[in-house]
Amino acid sequence: MQPKSFLLLILPLLLMQPALREYSRTQDAFSGVGEGDSRFSLQKIITGRMYPEALCATSQGQVFISSPAIHLISVFDRNFAPKTQFSDSIRLADYEYSAFTGMYAGEVCRIVGSPDGKYIWAANRQMHGSGFTHLPVGNCQGGKSDESFLYKINTRTFVTEEIVRTGSEPATLAISPDGRWVLAGNRCSEDLSMVETGLTVEAHRIRLGSAPLDISIDPYSRNAYLTLEGSNDIAVLKFADQSLSRIRSGGAGPGLLAMGPEGRYLYIYFPYDGKLLALDLAKERVVRTAMIGRNVAALTLSPDGNLLYAINSKEAVLMRIETASLVVSHRLKTHASPAAMTLDAEKGTLWVACRSGSVLVYQDQLLRAENTPEPKPEPPIVIVPPPYLQPNSGNSSPFPAPQRSRGLPVPVNPTPKPEPAIESVPSGVYSFHIIVGSFTTRENALKEARIWQSRGHHASVLPMTQGSFRVSAGKFSQREAASRATQDIRTRYNISAWILQL
Repeated sequence: MQPKSFLLLILPLLLMQPALREYSRTQDAFSGVGEGDSRFSLQKIITGRMYPEALCATSQGQVFISSPAIHLISVFDRNFAPKTQFSDSIRLADYEYSAFTGMYAGEVCRIVGSPDGKYIWAANRQMHGSGFTHLPVGNCQGGKSDESFLYKINTRTFVTEEIVRTGSEPATLAISPDGRWVLAGNRCSEDLSMVETGLTVEAHRIRLGSAPLDISIDPYSRNAYLTLEGSNDIAVLKFADQSLSRIRSGGAGPGLLAMGPEGRYLYIYFPYDGKLLALDLAKERVVRTAMIGRNVAALTLSPDGNLLYAINSKEAVLMRIETASLVVSHRLKTHASPAAMTLDAEKGTLWVACRSGSVLVYQDQLLRAENTPEPKPEPPIVIVPPPYLQPNSGNSSPFPAPQRSRGLPVPVNPTPKPEPAIESVPSGVYSFHIIVGSFTTRENALKEARIWQSRGHHASVLPMTQGSFRVSAGKFSQREAASRATQDIRTRYNISAWILQL
């Protein structure tokens, strides 16, 4: 055989080697995929007036499902019974945004629940109505897109109690395990909104430089990890001083994130090549890698960290992955265009939202907590909906009438909070405190701080100065955020709160 002919014969085989190696790795990830595991199966199909894109299971046994295309949020209990369905439209003027008159429709694209299950936070991709002219679609219109809003919704009354203004298109959302912070990653303005939940204000706006793709927070509420468009690194946000640093992701173009329950391992998905890896955060070293395919739309980790679930939007498949090996142990079909999922660990179910018009509920007995009693439901609250939310007479929805009103929160027994302490104030960190009282004795200052903690504020007692212990109801690094929060406290409690700069 001539050398030229030999080269022509072998060249195609050499060019195929990278593809063959990737195929081999992908096959290895799917080795042992179960075909008939009765412990993991489809349990319920929910359809109706919905085109779901986001959903969240709360610790109180509810599942909130958003259909932004039709501006509706549906609520089910964990036993699949429909509870209510309400509009994402609000009157911004009712929330002290007097420049906006009339009704405004939201577009809820992300939902997270507070750790105690009493509230959900809903991020609107954009707002619809008079005054919103630069809608964040496509290429974000050269950075001229309008800012948007988060809703704080009571999970008992379904009332949007407060709203918070964010950057443009908050496309990713996370809440810290201690419940203190909600982080909204704003795609079009390429920044991060840090919302203080006790005061319901945007305490910090952090410039990122590129669009955030996903956010994951460690279980100790110390650091948040972010993937950014066009970056191969993971951005690390330190809650204590809002500083940003970077660590290597171990691949090119990281996208989705999932944090292990002990905060040691961060699971990272790379959409361009379909790679999944486990990063040891203590050593900043990749310890496991597998190919699970492109087009993965969401990741969810089991509470014990042993199982990772992923949905493939193009193949319409739900995968169960063993984190010890990153092997896909089971695959189940979904309806077309799965977009998001949420985990109800107590019930052992995964709820998968499909944009094609359904929510699929899968039972996995490996998730189910043993000998865990069902929580007793709280008594329902009947609220007469305003006229603009009355259902149409021809509506065939399985839901009862929407229950929505603007009013005071329902009194509940607050979760016990840690005792306030005398706080040291490091230089350059949280420079602005909202002072709500001054006392000559530490004991009286602590009593006042406990009162403010019971109201949901992150109160503390500052070190004695000029013979007084001052009680702070919140602390901020920016005067503008502190001023908004101070005005809110003055209006809400009719007191003369003031700002102390340290």
